[in-house]
Amino acid sequence: MVGSTFGPCAALGYNAPGPYPANFFQVNPFAAGRPQNLLTGDGWSRYNGLQLQYRQRYAGSLTMVANYTYARTWTNRYSDSPATQVSNPLTPTVAANIWSVRDDSFNEGPVEYDLRHAFQTYWTYDLPFGSDRKIAIGNPIANALGVGWTVSSIVRLQSGRPFYLTSGRLTLNQYDAGVVLNGLSVEDLQKMITVSPGPNGTELFVDPKLIGPDGRANPQYLSSPATPGEHGQRIWLYGPRFWNVDLGVAKRFRAGRSTFRIEALFLDLFNNTNFLVAPQANNDFGFYVNINSTTFGQTTATTQTGVGPRNVQLRFLAGW
Repeated sequence: MVGSTFGPCAALGYNAPGPYPANFFQVNPFAAGRPQNLLTGDGWSRYNGLQLQYRQRYAGSLTMVANYTYARTWTNRYSDSPATQVSNPLTPTVAANIWSVRDDSFNEGPVEYDLRHAFQTYWTYDLPFGSDRKIAIGNPIANALGVGWTVSSIVRLQSGRPFYLTSGRLTLNQYDAGVVLNGLSVEDLQKMITVSPGPNGTELFVDPKLIGPDGRANPQYLSSPATPGEHGQRIWLYGPRFWNVDLGVAKRFRAGRSTFRIEALFLDLFNNTNFLVAPQANNDFGFYVNINSTTFGQTTATTQTGVGPRNVQLRFLAGW
């Protein structure tokens, strides 16, 4: 393997240099150049969360439920799809390689569905106007118009999903070597995750100053490891937050023995578009963004819910 470049080998008559250094150990000469894999079941994930809920019912007119979750989900297998499917259908198992057997903590990071903050509230309020309410209306016509109104809403607000930055330089055990930060911290970088108009009808999910003139990341702030084997940082960031508001307005009235109800539903009331980080790829190592892409920081992807345009629905219900 090392040939004449190693003294003991030269003494045995090897007269040509070998292709490997002296400290190289080949496990299986019949599988030269191919990896030797050890399949284990030591993958793990941990969830820690604080959940708060508030319930309110006031005099039969206001009903409200609000809940908030603060959570952290951590794993050593950041993945959104199987990397390898074992052939036995009775024991379907998936696997993903780790970056380095010297330090498996290098693989640790948030789970791809880790949401740090999630808030939701839904409420219904019967307006207190009319003959059977707190605020009476003496005029019969005004009373008929003012009584029986109900307003309801659903409000959702949550933080963005995680992604990590990659340099696209496969110099760490044939895996990405991470990213080098120049003059700023990960916390500073997270504060620069914003949404603003971008070129060609796209949206930017990073501060424009992080983007260089050629569309790649600005090397003043983000650069690639330049030496084979060099460790950059595995930088985990969270994308733009999500928020959405739905509103319903209903009017109930009677005509003789019949009861009628008119409803107007405003889904995505503010016509808000929630943009997502558009990864260069989503493979067995989850969502990542390449700083050397010429479209770094750009996205056109949106969430599957709360996406415009606004949806208005009118309903008429009758009962006898």
